[in-house]
Amino acid sequence: MNYISCSNVSKSFQTGKHHRMVLSNISFDETLGRIVLINGRSGSGKTTLLNVISGLGELTSGSICIDQVELQSLTQDERSQFRLTNMGIVYQSFNFLPGLSIYENCIIPALMLGLPNDEYDSRYHELAKSFQLDEIQSHMPTQVSGGELQRAAIVRALMNRPKLILADEPSGNLDTQNRDIIFQTFRDIVKSENVTVIMTSHDPVAKDIVDVTYSLDDGRLVHD
Repeated sequence: MNYISCSNVSKSFQTGKHHRMVLSNISFDETLGRIVLINGRSGSGKTTLLNVISGLGELTSGSICIDQVELQSLTQDERSQFRLTNMGIVYQSFNFLPGLSIYENCIIPALMLGLPNDEYDSRYHELAKSFQLDEIQSHMPTQVSGGELQRAAIVRALMNRPKLILADEPSGNLDTQNRDIIFQTFRDIVKSENVTVIMTSHDPVAKDIVDVTYSLDDGRLVHD
């Protein structure tokens, strides 16, 4: 059964009197347990597509169903709760609170969901070990490297055991070691927790670790 289904998804932005179509009649279905890569040049709409899949962006037309729930049928509050329970999002800008430690930033989704202390603490340490972050949990965001911040952002996204991970350029501007840690751990998580990862990337190595690749060009999504 498909976990995510996008049907005739379109998104346009209005600038003055003009409408600019960014996504045009995009349709695809994906099951759990797969890594999906969205390719495309800068400005092709990759981030916009992730935003509408997450429910953070509104559609101009079409529909998106995740786990048989149509996002467009939910109120904003219901979408927020659905995201918190079912999705993990990795932004290009890490969005860490500067006054909190890495550990405190990572457990925010679990606190919002009301998970017990021992449960989220155990989950954090399990993920921190996988992403090789054991030594920096008490550090502040300004005290760690960009690669460590990116890995911590993925830990935060995985805290509530979501079935869908949306990652916008998760290996962007990283060295080979950090990139390899992220890509390998994505593969491990997909297998062990049966999640679906949809990510954008310019990194040619990304094609080697994904199950399916799409290209986004002039608003249209094509299966490679």
